[in-house]
Amino acid sequence: MEEMPQEEEKKEEKKEEKTIYRTIFNSVMNFASTSKRAKITGRKETLLHRYKNTPAVFVDYLESKCRGAIKRLYASTYISANILTTRLLVEARKFGIDSIREQEKRMQMKNIREDPQEKKRLLRCKESLGRAYALEAQHAKSFHRRVESMTAAEAFNEGRKLLIECVGQWRKEFPQDIVGRALANAGLAELNYCQAAGEVNYNWQLALRLCSKSLRQYQESIKLMEDAKCANSFEHIEMMKDLGKVYSFHGHFVDTNSSRQSAREWLQRAMESLRKLQGEDTVWYENARELYR
Repeated sequence: MEEMPQEEEKKEEKKEEKTIYRTIFNSVMNFASTSKRAKITGRKETLLHRYKNTPAVFVDYLESKCRGAIKRLYASTYISANILTTRLLVEARKFGIDSIREQEKRMQMKNIREDPQEKKRLLRCKESLGRAYALEAQHAKSFHRRVESMTAAEAFNEGRKLLIECVGQWRKEFPQDIVGRALANAGLAELNYCQAAGEVNYNWQLALRLCSKSLRQYQESIKLMEDAKCANSFEHIEMMKDLGKVYSFHGHFVDTNSSRQSAREWLQRAMESLRKLQGEDTVWYENARELYR
């Protein structure tokens, strides 16, 4: 058999690398499985080992799966106890935990330990997990369930610790990255809203305090996004919609038209911005319109 020309060999190697890359993504949760690795021999094993030792894309994939599950949950206006909701809640939490574990493992390597981009990647993973805990804890509180071995209160505390750490780290280490801080702060606002919604039938005073905190934090986050010249980005619009949602909830505590009026104003602003950005035929626009009614 004739030897393969060098260019052709490089092409084959690239093709093989892409195949391995797809394999990792298609079976990402089984990535480190011994049985999986045992099936890959020779050069393929070397290539897989290379990806495993530089798993930035792997971490990003895990974090995006966590965030994606959260987005799918927010596409529904109201929380429910169906099987899909439960599966997405568990998926968001597990992918979030895995992303942090893999990134912390990655940051043990000397050459990237102090890399600002790697620190930011870890903060994004922690923010996503904090948001996942908030949603699952609200679900657990509303339907008298547990979050793995934790109570709903313990899950809220875990999420709060992660999000407070994120806000503090963005402020301390990356003061110029206003958007990162705004997103983490909005995550904390959402957690306070979720806990308020879970506590409303058990501890009315606690729910009111948490709701008021959420209002302040969303307002801060919106201002930060505007300062960063990110007004009318999807994230900014989402914050406006969520602020309207919290004002609407706040209206149940205080018998005035002020909160209800504020809710309608913020939701209307969010709907107008969504219409310009994406049109009306999206789940996000429908979600905002449902809250506006």
